[in-house]
Amino acid sequence: MYFAIPQALIFQFFGIPMVGPDTCGFSGNSDMELCNRWMQLSAFFPFYRNHNVLSAISQEAYVWESVAEASRTAMKIRYSLLPYWYTLFYKASTTGEPTIRALFYEFPDDVSLAIPVHIRAGTILPLQVLSPPLRANLRNPDTLQHSADKIHGPCSWH
Repeated sequence: MYFAIPQALIFQFFGIPMVGPDTCGFSGNSDMELCNRWMQLSAFFPFYRNHNVLSAISQEAYVWESVAEASRTAMKIRYSLLPYWYTLFYKASTTGEPTIRALFYEFPDDVSLAIPVHIRAGTILPLQVLSPPLRANLRNPDTLQHSADKIHGPCSWH
């Protein structure tokens, strides 16, 4: 999940605005906590789907009640923003403007934003940092330090 944000942002630079990760992860088995966070995060990517390999356990939202609730909440917000997404895609098709951006795209002089773990959609909405915890058992996203020398250990999340 940690790498989903920079990977989606790279596609924005390639001029491919309709991207998104395989929500809940593709390879391997997901669990309730991970799928909950995936559903919350992925709803704010341009492309939103739950998809995994056939040999993995079922990970649809209805498998866990908390995931179903998180999905309903995230989807309500997502659907309320559809007119805005259409505007972002229109701009992407006419000007090449990215639909999602890292904060460093908007604030290039702020070195603390060099690691793209926060994203926002377009520029019209007030600045909303979309960053649920990206690692296991991390309850507060503010505990994730935003500099390369302070992010410890490899991320084994999907």
